[in-house]
Amino acid sequence: MKQSWFTVLLLVLGLTSLTYSGTTGKIKGVVTDPQGNPLPGVNILVVNTPMGAAADDNGRYYILNIPPGTYTLKFTMIGYQTLNIEGITVQSDLTTTVDATLETKVLEAEEEVTVIAQRPMIQRDATASAAIISSDVIEDSPIETFQDIVQTKAGVSVDAGGALHFRGGRADEIAYLVDGIPNVNPYGNILGVDIATNAIQELSVITGSFNAEYGQAMSGIVNIVTKDPPKKYHGSLSLMGGDLSTNYDLDIHSKIQEASKAFDLTNAEEIEATFSGPIPLFSRLRFFASMRRLSDGGYLYGLSRYTPYGVEKDTADWAPFSMNPNDKTNLQRS
Repeated sequence: MKQSWFTVLLLVLGLTSLTYSGTTGKIKGVVTDPQGNPLPGVNILVVNTPMGAAADDNGRYYILNIPPGTYTLKFTMIGYQTLNIEGITVQSDLTTTVDATLETKVLEAEEEVTVIAQRPMIQRDATASAAIISSDVIEDSPIETFQDIVQTKAGVSVDAGGALHFRGGRADEIAYLVDGIPNVNPYGNILGVDIATNAIQELSVITGSFNAEYGQAMSGIVNIVTKDPPKKYHGSLSLMGGDLSTNYDLDIHSKIQEASKAFDLTNAEEIEATFSGPIPLFSRLRFFASMRRLSDGGYLYGLSRYTPYGVEKDTADWAPFSMNPNDKTNLQRS
């Protein structure tokens, strides 16, 4: 009985460790004094998170399993001035190097030094051809789905059906991951469940030479990391609507002519909303809710002239025929 419980515990720990694969990053660095000597025992804290580390005998430190995002590091040690480094970007699967130099101080001094971190031009631990898109870029981009921004990256193309292809490969050779969990329809090996853009914290597009942690893919990887719930309540709302209009004179029935020229801002509409924050009465528990609704009435119109019972004779019953497959009125006109 004890052996079975031990086996279950090992499986749980193994699965828990797998969830970190491809969804978190790492910060490392060296802390020294102005003369370049290592400072052991320096406390390093990731501000507004429970994560941190202490420098070893050589002044080196490592902070693991950090979700993608932008953070501030705080370095403290008795006898040295507190140092804050802001704007540190952490990306999934990659290591961010942040070195620090602490100045000696008089014990009465209470001032802190703040430094803005700069992102290096070359990511030394990047072993694959990848494009990383943060949530800020997604919010500023005029897109409806995450596929729209993926297809703008080098090596990615789109076929007539809207499917993605990486470097000439087939659409079923791409692996989609959401928080480390495969999101693939097993029947066609294509994208399973679509993810709303407002719920994405970071999007990685790997088009070649991906690491061994990724499998079941030949052309590339689309790795999505969703947002973590914040400590304070936060919400967002995005609305989009539009339609196509033309003055082209169609030589068809008058009703179709009127329908084709009618302009309706709700013909194609998209609504995205998020709400997140702490759960009332349970301050340590937080939630993140995302909603997306997309509706498109189509832009092509026709005549419901041919029916299973023959050809319509009464032209007065002819009506616009929308190309939207969800339009139930098409069934009534047949």
